[in-house]
Formats: sequence, structure tokens, C-alpha cells
Amino acid sequence: MVNRPDRVQIWAAQLAANDFPPVCAMTGRTAETWHTFVFAGPLDWFAATLVIVGIRLLKPRVVRGQLPLTNASRQTITLVETIARSLPILAILLLACGIAIARSTSDADLSAIARTLIILGVVAALLCVPALLLSWVVPHGTVLDSPPGGLGRLIELRRVHPSFVAAVKDVQVAREARPA
Repeated sequence: MVNRPDRVQIWAAQLAANDFPPVCAMTGRTAETWHTFVFAGPLDWFAATLVIVGIRLLKPRVVRGQLPLTNASRQTITLVETIARSLPILAILLLACGIAIARSTSDADLSAIARTLIILGVVAALLCVPALLLSWVVPHGTVLDSPPGGLGRLIELRRVHPSFVAAVKDVQVAREARPA
């Protein structure tokens, strides 16, 4: 549903060229910087993950490009991305270390350290859920199939500021009205 005020459709070429008005995608204020985003189709994150680990089953529809932001918005996105990427890795490492120590020793002190690591790993794993929810504050996008006769792939940007949506639509209308 593209009529929502926090959504706008753009061409992949527009994203690749950073062809946006200087309006922050998160706050609607004047943009000061750019931040790289990666958008994929509905089930393409799984396919992209498989490509990263070397299994090429599907060709994912992944598009990369930059959106304009304020410095504060960029810092927020960087913090959210760092937390969302780090917590699962931290949880796995803590659990693996705790389990490895617990299996390899019968020493009471080392067993206490192992239990502590396992508990910290479980806490980090549980914190992954709020971290995922926190990632809902940043703009997201979905790569759509190319429309018939279209000039490339469309991307539906979601969770962007209504002022950014209006500015992008104004630019799109002005380009369409220009004589060829």
C-alpha cells in the first residue's frame, strides 16, 4: 500500500545515483550527510545470506544505495545497526565459550565462570528481540519486481518521514512534466 504517508516508490537507478532532494529520510529536516542502505525483496535476505556463505541457489534482488540524513539520524542508525548485528554474535560466543569451559573442566571456579558465561549468553540472546524491535525506527525498503515496460526495478521505501516522501514525489512529478 503506497498511499501511506511513510512510504514512497523509487527506481533502483534513482537510489544508485543518490538522486534525492536534501531532506532527511528520518526527520524531514535538511539533510547533512548520506548513509548506505541495503534493500532486498521479500524473501531475498535468506538468499543473500546463502550467497555470502557461498551457496548460490537463487539470485537475490538486493539493491544498495544512499539516502539523505541528518548527522543525528545517521548516528542513530549506526548505533541501531551495530547493536542489532553485534548482539547475536555476542550471544553465540558467550554460549559457546561457556559450554566449552563447562564440558572441559570439573574445577569449581571454572564451572562458575562457565555458568556465568552461559547466563550472559542467554541474556544477550534475549536482548536480540528488543534490538530487532529497535531496528524498526530506521528506514526499510523492499525491492519489487519490474513493472511491465518499466525502466528497472522499483523499491518501496518504508518508515521514511512524510516530508521526505513529499519531496521525493515533487521531484518525480517535476521530472515527468519535463519535455523529453
